[in-house]
Amino acid sequence: MAGAIKKHKRILIPDVEFTNLSDDKWSITRQVDGSGASPYASMLEIRTGVVHNVIHNRVGKAKLHLSYDGCASVNQLSACQCRKRCYRLLPNPDDVRAIRSQVFINCENSPAVASYLTTKLAAHGGRYSLVLPGNAAGGMQRAPVIVCRQYYARVHGVSVSCVKQAKRSAVAGTTAPPPRTEDVIRTAEKTVISHAFWSLFFEQHCQKPNDDIRLFPVDKTYQDIYAEYFTPWYDRLVRTGQYKDSDRPRYQTWRNARDNEEFQDVKNRRHHLHSRCGECARLKVLLLQSFKDGQQERNYRQQRRLHDEEVLQWRKLESTIKAAAVSSPGDHLLVMHDGTTCLGLPRLTHRTIKNLDHTRFEVTPWLAMDHSAGLKDYIYSLTSSTTKDANTLISQVHAVLRRAKSDYTHPRHKARLLTLVADSAAENKNNTLLAYCTDLVNNGWFDEIHLLFGPVGHTHNGVDASHKIHNQDVGAYVSGDLGQFVQNYVKGFNGTNSGGNQHPRASILGKTLNWTAYYAPVLRRIKGFTKSKNDPIMVRGFRIMKQADGTTDVTWKVDPALESEWRGSSGFPKTTGFHMLTSQPTGLPTEIVPPALSKSHMVKAKLLLGANMKAAMTNEGLLDCVQWNYQAQRDQAIPVHAFRENSVPPGEWGRLCEVGAIEGKRGLLRMLDTFWDTTLPDERETLWALPFSADGCHKAARQNQFHFSGDKALLEQRVLPRVRYANEPNDEGEVDHHPHARRDAGWVPDAPDAEEGVESDESNSAPEEKEGVESVEENDGGESAEETNAVEPIEVEDANNEVLPQPGEVWRFEENFKECKVNKFCVGLAETTKGPSPYIFVGKITSVNKDTKYITMTSYTCTGDSWKKECLDKAWNRPAKKVKNTSRPHYAIMAYANSLLFRGKLPKQVKTKVSQRAIVWQK
Repeated sequence: MAGAIKKHKRILIPDVEFTNLSDDKWSITRQVDGSGASPYASMLEIRTGVVHNVIHNRVGKAKLHLSYDGCASVNQLSACQCRKRCYRLLPNPDDVRAIRSQVFINCENSPAVASYLTTKLAAHGGRYSLVLPGNAAGGMQRAPVIVCRQYYARVHGVSVSCVKQAKRSAVAGTTAPPPRTEDVIRTAEKTVISHAFWSLFFEQHCQKPNDDIRLFPVDKTYQDIYAEYFTPWYDRLVRTGQYKDSDRPRYQTWRNARDNEEFQDVKNRRHHLHSRCGECARLKVLLLQSFKDGQQERNYRQQRRLHDEEVLQWRKLESTIKAAAVSSPGDHLLVMHDGTTCLGLPRLTHRTIKNLDHTRFEVTPWLAMDHSAGLKDYIYSLTSSTTKDANTLISQVHAVLRRAKSDYTHPRHKARLLTLVADSAAENKNNTLLAYCTDLVNNGWFDEIHLLFGPVGHTHNGVDASHKIHNQDVGAYVSGDLGQFVQNYVKGFNGTNSGGNQHPRASILGKTLNWTAYYAPVLRRIKGFTKSKNDPIMVRGFRIMKQADGTTDVTWKVDPALESEWRGSSGFPKTTGFHMLTSQPTGLPTEIVPPALSKSHMVKAKLLLGANMKAAMTNEGLLDCVQWNYQAQRDQAIPVHAFRENSVPPGEWGRLCEVGAIEGKRGLLRMLDTFWDTTLPDERETLWALPFSADGCHKAARQNQFHFSGDKALLEQRVLPRVRYANEPNDEGEVDHHPHARRDAGWVPDAPDAEEGVESDESNSAPEEKEGVESVEENDGGESAEETNAVEPIEVEDANNEVLPQPGEVWRFEENFKECKVNKFCVGLAETTKGPSPYIFVGKITSVNKDTKYITMTSYTCTGDSWKKECLDKAWNRPAKKVKNTSRPHYAIMAYANSLLFRGKLPKQVKTKVSQRAIVWQK
C-alpha cells in the first residue's frame, strides 16, 4: 500500500469531510499540496490494495464503477447483445479500470463526461473504438477495435443515451453537447387553464358506474390526448378570445394538472373482453368530436346523460333484487343465467400446440346463479346436437326451478315471486318462454314472474365474472376431457361459499324437451318486443302475474329500472296485459331427438384421432382422453363412467356420476335427464307435481292464498256494519237482512248464493241443500243415498297441492273455467250431513252463468257407491226419466270431459285427476 501511495507527489492527510465516505471496502482521503486543498481524492480499495485518484465530488460514482466487481461486470453476457460478442474483448478487469479511471480523473461533472466522450469519439471519426492492451509476449498495443454502442457505454461506465448524444456532437463537429435549455416558466395561469380542461373533459365524457367512481373516458396515451383533444380545444378558445396563444400550457404543466386531488375519483376502466355497448361507442365518438369543434355538444351530452342514468339505475335495480333474494328467500327467488363460448376438448391451455389440428369435441356451458340459495351451476350440452334456442333454455330453467321448489330444506321453495335476469339474446326473450312462465303461474308455482334484461353492453354482472374464471383461469390448465376440466374447477374458483367465487357445480344436459311444439297449439303470439330494422326500441322487462280475476297476463316495461308502472296491451300503465295461452296445453312435452351426424361431421370427428393429437396427449399422459372425446362426438352423448347414486336425491335434478377417461382425473357431474316424476301418469298435471312431503311442504310450494288475486272476493264478502235509523230496534234494519250482515266479527268465508243468477230449465235445488252441492231426484233406479242431503263445506286437496281449508270454509278447485261449456261432462265433489260422505257427482252441463260461474247439470247415477273409490271404475248412467237439473258452482268441479266412455265409464284423465286429490273415501 505504501508503494502505491509513493507514486503520487501530493501529501495524503485525513480529512473529516471524507470520513463518512469510507467503509469496509474503501478508504477515502483528501489530497493536499503546498497551496492548500486539492480537487482530488485518493481511493484505496481494501480488497485489492489499488489506489485511484479521482476528482473529489465524483467519489460516490467512482466507488461503484472502479471497484473490482464493477469492472468485472463488463465481461457478463448482458454487457453486449450484438453478434460480435464484444464482452469477450476485455477479460481482465484491470484493463476496464484503466479506461474508466480516465473518466473520473478528467471529468468533474456530467457535462464534462459528455465533452470528454465527444472528443474521444471525434478522434476516431465518430466510431465506437476501443484501444486494447498488448499481448503478454510483446506488450505492444493493438490496433483499435470497433465495438457496439452498448458495450462502449458499459466500458466507460456511462449510460447509452450519454454515448448517443456524444456521438451526435462528434459527428456534428462540436466539442460538446448543446447546452441545456432554460426551464420553462410555469405560471399559475397555465395551471388554471390545464385544470379547467381536465374538469370539462371528465365531466362531459366520463361514465359513472356508481356515485363514487368515474371512468377515464378514452383508452389513449396522455400525449395523444394532448394532441387530439387539448390542442383543438385550446385553439377554439383562442379564436373566441377566451385565452391567449402565449398562455398555452406546455405538456408537463397540463399533465401535472391531471393528478389534482379533485380528479382522484377518475379511475381506469377495468380490462375485460366483452363487446362494447353500441350506444356508448356512438355517443363517445360524437362527444369527443364535439368537444373539439363545439358542434351539437349539448344534444350529445343530454343523450349521454340519459344513457348513463339508464345504466346506473340498472345497476341499482340489480343490487336491490339481489339483496331482496338473499334477505327474503322465502318470498323471492332470483336466478341470473347466461351462456358462454363453446368449450373445446381437449383444452391445452390458452396456447395450443403448433401443427395440432384445431378440431375439438365442443360443449356449450350455461351458467345459472340461484342467488336465493347461493348456488352456481354450469350445465354442459353438446354443441353439435343442441341448439341455443328456447327449447334448450326452458329445459335448463325448468330444472333449476323444479330443484328450488322441491328443496324443502331451504325456504326458497315457498317463494311466490320469481325473477329471471339475462341478456337480450333470442333464446332468453321469446313467445315460448312467455308461455312457459304463464304456465308456471297458472299451476301455482309462482304468483308473479319478472323477466329482466339489462342494457345491451352493460349486462356484466356476476355471471360474466364466473365466465371469466371458467374460460381463462380454469382454461389455463390442461384438461384432456370434460371430467378433468370440471376437476380443475378448484384451481380457478377460490373459496366455497362467499364472494361470488364459490365452486360451481357441474351437470350434463342429457336431453332437451320440445317446449315450442308443446305450447304451439295454444299459444297466442305477440311481437314488437325485440329490436328490428324498423323499430330499434325493445322491451327490457316483462311481468307475468295472476290477476284478481284469476287470469294470468303479461305486462311490460321498456326500461324496468326507470319506469315505475307496468304497461298493458294498450301501452298504458295499469291496464290489462297480453294473455299468452288460449287454453291449457295437453299431455307432456316430448323429447327432441338429435339428428344423426352427417358424413362431414363424422369426418370432422375422426380428426380427433389424428397422429399429432395422440402424440400431444401422450406427452401429457392423457392418451385415453383421445378416444373418450371421439366417442362423445360420434355418439352425440357424454360418456358416463359410473353413477354414484341409484336415484335422484331430494332437492336435486339428477343423479351424480363420474365423467372422464382416466382414473384420478374424473370429475363429478349430475345427469340432467329427468324433468318430472316418471312414476306418475303421462298427464299434464305430472309436469307440475312436486315430491310429496309429510309435513306439507309440497303444498306450501304451490299455495297462493295470500296473493291479491283473492283480495277482490274477500272485499266483496266483507262483513257489513248494521247501519239503521236511530228509532229502529236491533235486527230490524234493512242492512240486517243483507247476507253479509253477520253478528260475529270477521270475514264471510262462504261463496255467493248458489241460486243467484243461475239459469235452469227446472226449479232450483231443494232448500236444505247448501252451496257447492247437489240434490239428486228420484229416478227409476230407486233413491240414491245422496238424495236431498244437506251439504257441509269439504276439506280436500286439489291437484295443485294447495293448502286444505279450515272448518267453516268452502274449498275451491282451480279448474279452467273456459272448459266449462254446455254439453260437456263435469265431475265434482260434495259432502253431506246425512249418509256417507264425501261423494262424487257426475253430470252433463245444460247451462252456464259466466257472471256467477254457476252451472246447471243433469245428474248421472253410479252403478256403485259414489262415496267409495271404486265408483271411479263403475258406470255412470243417465236418469231414465226427466228430473230437475242440479245447480253447481264452478269451484266444486274437479274435472271436465267431452264425453263418457263406452257404457258410461269415466275417461282415464278424469280418473287420474280425481285420484290425485286427497279424498278420504268411505270403506
